[in-house]
Amino acid sequence: MKKLILSILVITSLSLSSCKKEDASFKLSDTKLTLKVGERKQLSVTMAGDKQKVEHFTWYSSDVRVGDVNGSGQAFGIKKGNFTVKVEHDETSTVIGTCEVTVN
Repeated sequence: MKKLILSILVITSLSLSSCKKEDASFKLSDTKLTLKVGERKQLSVTMAGDKQKVEHFTWYSSDVRVGDVNGSGQAFGIKKGNFTVKVEHDETSTVIGTCEVTVN
C-alpha cells in the first residue's frame, strides 16, 4: 500500500512539473480587458524591468467565436462573452502570460 501511495505521489509530482508555467522574465501589457463588440486593443510583451517591446511570440484565443487575437497581439471582440488570450514564446513554447477578456 505504501508503494502505491508513493507511486501516485511521484506521478502527480511529475505531471505537475511538466505543466507550462508563465515566464516571469516577460510581462504581458494587460491581464484583464473589457472590449465592446467590434472594438480592438493592442496587447504587447515587454522584458521584465525593460520597457522595450519584445517580438517572436504566438498569440492564441480560447474562443474565436467570442473574440480573437491576431499575430501581432491585437485582441478584438466579436460577440458578447468571455475569452482568454494566451501568448507563448516562439522558440521555447513557454507561456508568457494570459489576459482575461470580457466582450460587452
